[in-house]
Amino acid sequence: MVNSIEDIIELHKNYGNIEDAIIKIHIDEKILSLNIFSLKVTPIEATKEDVEIWNDRIAQELKKDKELEKEVREFATVFEFLNKMKVRSGVIRKNECPDFVITRNETSIGIEVTKIYVGYDWMVEKIAAEIKEYRLEKEDIEGYIEYRKAGDKVEFYNENGAITLSPKLFPLMNEEYQVKIKNKLYEKIRKQIDEYEKFDVNIIYADITSPEYFDDITDIDAFSKEVVYYMHHLDANTNFADYRLVIKINSKWIELNLNDGTYKLI
Repeated sequence: MVNSIEDIIELHKNYGNIEDAIIKIHIDEKILSLNIFSLKVTPIEATKEDVEIWNDRIAQELKKDKELEKEVREFATVFEFLNKMKVRSGVIRKNECPDFVITRNETSIGIEVTKIYVGYDWMVEKIAAEIKEYRLEKEDIEGYIEYRKAGDKVEFYNENGAITLSPKLFPLMNEEYQVKIKNKLYEKIRKQIDEYEKFDVNIIYADITSPEYFDDITDIDAFSKEVVYYMHHLDANTNFADYRLVIKINSKWIELNLNDGTYKLI
């Protein structure tokens, strides 16, 4: 029986089988599932409100330990990736460079996870988290944005009771934003080649939180050619392992093979 938030934190693991990630817990006469790596709670016999309350309490407890908070956040990101790629088994362990190592079917996979921010998307994420933490009412959100002096950075929409926050866009900055995104991706690729441990498969998973980029297939095609050119510039020997870049942009997922520049939408 789990009796407290501290009990839940104690269940956290940084090494183990992916297939054992989800366990059932009983707390306050509710039955929930808990991912012991990411410490995310989902309902079995509980309401959406119950789940929000417990996830908020877990988040508050994690703030007391910044290193653990960062680790758990990275586990949440890598499990988002694993779920998308339908990886249901294998042994996962926390690592340094790259962030995670997975062993499955006698294959070692290194995964570096990263979020890429440009413009004011970081401010949107921060304010959204604060709105949730402080349980602000819908009618108070616009005032809170002004209180945080973010009115010139964050757009607020309330359409039929549905709240949306988005970064304010400046069309003249679009080209600069795209360059910044690319440069951050290139830097991750360089580190993967030059500094990180090498595995059979080496993956960078980049969640681009910025406004939509690569809107159509021509953009992806052009970017893949740029990446091939960049890889040649690095003079990287990729003959003995697979190197991949997986990009998430809003609801779009792209997997780019860094060995040959081919790509696919996931």
